[in-house]
Amino acid sequence: MAEQVFSHPELWQQLLALVLASAVVMGSPGPATISVTAVGAAFGLRGSLRYASGILLGTVAVLLVVATGITAMLTSVPTLTPLLAVASAAYILYLAFKIATAPP
Repeated sequence: MAEQVFSHPELWQQLLALVLASAVVMGSPGPATISVTAVGAAFGLRGSLRYASGILLGTVAVLLVVATGITAMLTSVPTLTPLLAVASAAYILYLAFKIATAPP
């Protein structure tokens, strides 16, 4: 399996282009950049580095999911789309509950 993946240089070129484009997007001002700045101001360098590492790991995880073809899987198995939507909504509601009930 690994030999098949490594034998396609065009795949690696596309993946490199995706990573480079995402690096530019991640460096541009946006919610993540502003929140890292706010965390740094509130909790110092160590807190902001941990926070930025979490944002980076989350972004890499999403990019890997996209790069591995989750879209192709969802289009080939359409019954998974509503299940993924329900699971996503449940997770967002869980996060909202945790934020709402967190101590100040």
